[in-house]
Amino acid sequence: MAQETFRVETLPWKSKRCPRTPPHPLPQTVQELCWGLVARRMSGKTLKLINIVRAFKRSVDLIYILSPIVRLDQKWRAVTGYDNVIVSSKVDNETLAAIVEVQQERYDPKHPDEYQALVIIDDAGCDMRRAKLRQMINDYTSRLRHFGAGVVLAVQSINHLEGSMITNITQWSIWDMNKRALKKFCDDVATARVNEDTLKRFILENTGDPYAFVCIDFTKPPSETLRVGFDRVWTP
Repeated sequence: MAQETFRVETLPWKSKRCPRTPPHPLPQTVQELCWGLVARRMSGKTLKLINIVRAFKRSVDLIYILSPIVRLDQKWRAVTGYDNVIVSSKVDNETLAAIVEVQQERYDPKHPDEYQALVIIDDAGCDMRRAKLRQMINDYTSRLRHFGAGVVLAVQSINHLEGSMITNITQWSIWDMNKRALKKFCDDVATARVNEDTLKRFILENTGDPYAFVCIDFTKPPSETLRVGFDRVWTP
């Protein structure tokens, strides 16, 4: 299937082919990627994560998928057999530290394009109750890009993320959320570029349908920061 038709949505992708480069508007290098996904159960989040793997499969050397359910949810089988995908059902300090060690050994900042990796951490909200693990994931969101790697952090509630993680995340995908969670998200994520009221209206207007999500990308120009679904720019 042609690259320009590939979309990172909440729908199964029927073709087994992956795009040669990440499709627009995704970053072309994973160092630019620090992506937070906040979605309740049965939202289509796993299918979107699978499509993220497909989007970057041919442009990175390794993709790590860390999730307590990665070996239990059959949907993951669509991508876990790729030769450059490593999976683990453990989300702990030892696993995360081992990934950092590999990155430090293989990544050469003088030649940043020669080795890149993507780390996807899914459904680890309960695990992040442990203080040491929270600190490690804080480090991931702030420093892993310096070792040639991007991070995708998927949780079921904004309350699973600490303030420093929220500050470090530059791309968001958000699904329908309750009133309290919506207020917290808008209060914590709003900037001079996008204020609380605009964020709230944007999310409420565009996440009411099943599997619907919005994207907020602070790496893009202000006119392209807010998107409905994968790539449709929203203007207040």
